[in-house]
Amino acid sequence: MKKTHLIELLNNIKSTIVSFISVILFVCLSVAIYTGVSWMTTNISLSIDRVMKDSNYRDSEIIFTYGFSDDDLKEIKEIDDNLEIEAYKSTYEFFDYQSSKLQALVYETPKSVDTLISMDGKLPIKDNEIGIDSYFAENYNYKIGDVIKFNENISSLTNINSLLDYDIENGDFNSIELDGKEQFLKNREFVVTCIFKTPRLLISSEGNYVYSPLNNQIVNAYMIVNSNAFNNNAYTGYTNILIRNHNYDVYSTYDDEYDDSMDAFSDVLNNKIKNIVNNKNQEIKNKKDEAPVPVLHLRIRLIF
Repeated sequence: MKKTHLIELLNNIKSTIVSFISVILFVCLSVAIYTGVSWMTTNISLSIDRVMKDSNYRDSEIIFTYGFSDDDLKEIKEIDDNLEIEAYKSTYEFFDYQSSKLQALVYETPKSVDTLISMDGKLPIKDNEIGIDSYFAENYNYKIGDVIKFNENISSLTNINSLLDYDIENGDFNSIELDGKEQFLKNREFVVTCIFKTPRLLISSEGNYVYSPLNNQIVNAYMIVNSNAFNNNAYTGYTNILIRNHNYDVYSTYDDEYDDSMDAFSDVLNNKIKNIVNNKNQEIKNKKDEAPVPVLHLRIRLIF
C-alpha cells in the first residue's frame, strides 16, 4: 500500500516536473533573498553604528536663535557627568552657482563631537578659508583652491532684518541689523582648503541636509570654518549645542533600549532647556515683544 502511494507520488511529480522545480526554486530564492536582506540590514546597521562611534556622533542637538552662554553649558552638564557637550556658532549663507542661488550651513570645525569621518586637504585655519562636504563638491564640481563668495546682504534675500545679540560678559541683549556691515562671518569670500566627509551625511543623498530657517528650504551644502572666521562684534554666544550621552554608548542606534533611554533623557533635557530659555525670555521680553523658541533635535534613527 505504501509502495503504491510512493509510486503515485513519483508519477505525479514526474508529470508536473516543471511546476515542481519552479516551486522548489521559488522557495530557495525567497529564502536567499530574505537571508541576503537580513544580512545586509544587519551589516549596514553595524556600519552606521561604527561611524557614529568613531565620529562621536551626537545624541541630541539644541539650536537657540539668541545663543547660549558658558553658564548655560555648565547647567546642562549638571544633568549627568557622562554628558559630553560641544557648543559652536553657525550661520546660513547664500551664494551664486552659475544661474542658481544656493545655500550652505556654515559652522565651526567640530572638535570632539560629530567629528569628520575623513578629509582631503587641510582644515581651514585663516578666517578666509573654508571646507566643503564631499557630496556637495562632487555634485557641483568644486575642488580645493576654488573660491566661494557669499552674498553681501542677507536681509535683502530673507525677511530677517534684525536679531538680538546676547552679550555674555555683560549679560545683555542688543539689537543688531543685518545690513551687510555686521555679518556673522568676517569675510564674504573664502578659499576652499579641504573636502570632508561628515557623519551629518551618513547616506549620500540630499535628504540628509537640514532645512534652513531663512527660507524653509533644504541647504545645498555643509561647510566648516575656523572659529576665528566669526565676527564676535556681530554675534556672541553659541547658537548650537551638541550632546553625546556616553551612558548610551553600549546601545546600537537601532536598539529599542536606545529609543527608550533617549525618550527619558529627552524629557529631562527638555525641562532643563525650558528653564534656561524661560530665564532668557524674561530678559528678552524687556527688549522685544516676541520671545524666541528653542529647537531640540534628537539623533535621527535611520531605517533601511
